[in-house]
Amino acid sequence: MSRIADLKEFVSERLHAAASEILGAIEKTIGDYEVQASRLKEENDRHRSVLDIILKSKLPQTEGYRCNLVTQMCEKENLPWVKIPMVRKEAAEEPSPAVLPLVSLQEFKKPMTALTDASHDAYETGVIRCDSRFFCSKGTSCCKGSAGQWNCCPYPLGQCCADGQHCCEYGYTCDPSSMSCRGPYSQVPSGAQEPAKMD
Repeated sequence: MSRIADLKEFVSERLHAAASEILGAIEKTIGDYEVQASRLKEENDRHRSVLDIILKSKLPQTEGYRCNLVTQMCEKENLPWVKIPMVRKEAAEEPSPAVLPLVSLQEFKKPMTALTDASHDAYETGVIRCDSRFFCSKGTSCCKGSAGQWNCCPYPLGQCCADGQHCCEYGYTCDPSSMSCRGPYSQVPSGAQEPAKMD
């Protein structure tokens, strides 16, 4: 009978040791998962904040409109039946402050109907820098072309159309075809972009 008691005690000790070992491994695994989950949450929070910044910078900054990311439409405030499609914008790199031209308000009020060539002299006063290598002449805007190259829009503060070949004057938005520009009370043809000049 003592052999059975010894056997029971031996089995009990082995089971207890095995259970302790299994519980220790489970606790370690849970701890590892908690650390990994915490790191993933921090990383997701960082990605989410970067994504928020990117999405906010790509929303049209049209005054008087509310834009919906889900429907990709912008709705005129107080006039919900007036809707325009959202246009994705790519911002030009910000030029250094020493290169920024000072332009009088009177120059912005002059209508600009003809295309202008990009300047040949990169260091000429009043050039618009698209990035460190490309520039457009004074009174124009930089737009990303359909192939990713820089183009010059003939309008100051122009809105670049989605096709990468046309643009609209300030205060107008490109229609879905990019061939015309819609304003509050009128529609006009869009302007053609010209290739930017390189230093």
